Amino acid sequence: MTSETHRPSSNGVSVSSPESQSRNSPVPMEGVLTESRTIAEKLSPVEEQLRAQVKAISEDRDALNRRVSDLDRIVYRLEQERKATEILLGTRASELREAHAFLSKVDDVPDSDVAGIVQHLNAIIYQTAASIADNFQPRFSVNRGSDAVRHAQGLLAKSKVIAKELIESLDAFDHREDPIVVQTALQATMVSDTKWLCTMWNVGDNASDVLRDMYLHIRHNEPQTVSGRWRALSHAHVKTLRSGQTEYQLRLGEKRLTKHIENILVASGVDLAASGEAKQQVVPSQAVHEIIALALRFQTVTSEHIVSRELSTVLVKIGRVFDSARMINEWEDTKRARNERVLGQSVLCTTKLGLQREVKNSGPGQGDQSALDTAMLIKPAVVLASMLDEVRREQRVPPQAIDLGGTNRVSTTS
Repeated sequence: MTSETHRPSSNGVSVSSPESQSRNSPVPMEGVLTESRTIAEKLSPVEEQLRAQVKAISEDRDALNRRVSDLDRIVYRLEQERKATEILLGTRASELREAHAFLSKVDDVPDSDVAGIVQHLNAIIYQTAASIADNFQPRFSVNRGSDAVRHAQGLLAKSKVIAKELIESLDAFDHREDPIVVQTALQATMVSDTKWLCTMWNVGDNASDVLRDMYLHIRHNEPQTVSGRWRALSHAHVKTLRSGQTEYQLRLGEKRLTKHIENILVASGVDLAASGEAKQQVVPSQAVHEIIALALRFQTVTSEHIVSRELSTVLVKIGRVFDSARMINEWEDTKRARNERVLGQSVLCTTKLGLQREVKNSGPGQGDQSALDTAMLIKPAVVLASMLDEVRREQRVPPQAIDLGGTNRVSTTS
């Protein structure tokens, strides 16, 4: 290894040789800058490429973050919808179970049970009318033509429970030998009042008409199971809301029926005022109470316990033409009338209730009568207008004593 030679200067400081100075001098700055620029030029595209990649990655990251946020919102919404659907499904399942019970309930009352109630009613009405007529037979027609008779006739005409011709016959005939006309009027009155009780709703005043009209509209436009269940629920809940309604109907029915019976007796010439008899002595209260109770029993059974069909009492309208397929001529047995003699004659009154069953076979909106399956389970018993003619001839009463013109005009309405 060769050592550098240092020569001392005049002032004692050593001085390097020219060769050494040449080796230790710095590299020129221009070269370094040029080399740096060259390297920078080579790296610039790489840097731009890396920056572009970083930017793209950053944009992809932001897009993925937004997508994740969107998916989170979608998942949250779907979860809320799932919970709402589960709640709705549970509600609909509960409603379906209730509807199944609502629509599939089997009636537990056969037609024969309802027919038994109507037959029992008819029997009690007949026995009660016959008993009253027999008890008052000696006292009939003793007060004929009096103001009391005319007043009673006016009350009966206003009530519209029996025909005008039948009301007039109560004063025109002498019933002391044969009280059949009075008995017929009594039966017709009790049958009319019973029909009214059997069909009324458990409400008073105009509310009964409103509910009845609403039910008829529903029945016309809905299937039988829906209309029948609506009827049953409405009857039951109205009765619950109006406590004491059954007792009210009992009192109302007894008062109405008792008053009509008294008016018939007075119109038949019985002087009740002179005798001073109490009402319970004039009208058999136990029989009247039983009639009203049975009518309300029919109302409850047919309105609340039967859904699949309609069972209703039948009262033939006064003046309707006699139809042997739908009614029975009660006078036929006692006077031996023949069918050929009653053809075309009109009905004077109904003395025994009938029973009709109706089932709607069509769906909603098919409310025409052709959709009803109708069957007459019990034919109503009627007395024809000709009965008064026969009694008039037997008693030799002048025709002008009774105006039969209104009854003999045949009506085709039911």
